[in-house]
Amino acid sequence: MMTDRTGNRPSSRVILVPLMDSYVGIEEGLESLQLLSAVPATTLVVWSTEATLPADLRERFAQAIGGCCFVGALPSRAEALMQYQGVYVPIVTTGTAYALSEGDDREPVIRTLLIAALLGLPIALLGCGWDPESDAWTRAGLGRASSIWPDAWRARSQYVRRLGVTVLRRPGQVSNWAKTDLDGPRVLDVEMVESRRQLGMQDVPVGPRTVVTPGAHDRMRQYGMTLRLSGEKS
Repeated sequence: MMTDRTGNRPSSRVILVPLMDSYVGIEEGLESLQLLSAVPATTLVVWSTEATLPADLRERFAQAIGGCCFVGALPSRAEALMQYQGVYVPIVTTGTAYALSEGDDREPVIRTLLIAALLGLPIALLGCGWDPESDAWTRAGLGRASSIWPDAWRARSQYVRRLGVTVLRRPGQVSNWAKTDLDGPRVLDVEMVESRRQLGMQDVPVGPRTVVTPGAHDRMRQYGMTLRLSGEKS
């Protein structure tokens, strides 16, 4: 169960944020989390390994990004993942994007992202290296990577987007993703209803502007399933 620092469960648009260890992209990742936490009615739930973010630094980390909750483990089942309205990974290398596009679920974060994609949850990744000529990369001594990283991202992001994943190039794009994709029109079709039934789910979470196809309505009535909006059944 996820809680904030006061022990209360978060309420609002809840976004799961898996932190991945990387020695580059940290500045851009933190900037994007600051912008995301500033979006109204948004709660960030952060997961990381102890090596990536030690327990004694979590309070300072939460203060640095404008507030967040922490969760002890990544969701291992679809039902647990459905309590979130989206998943955002603030530092993603091309290697991670490759594993995701190939369906390599041996790494926990990749496995969570694949489950989220199966469920149709909004997913966004901040690609590390789209703009390696930025000041942050120059200070890290990696500015000359500009001849390699962008081409690799252009090739790999095509495959990642086919999973329904949004690939962000700059930290500033995360605010628009949160304001549009999380509450924007998404289609719930027969195939998605069937996938949820196979998981044993009786109610299907949707956004306030989700488009539910007639076939999906018919199939849900057939199975006795219900739509769930913001925690309420309708």
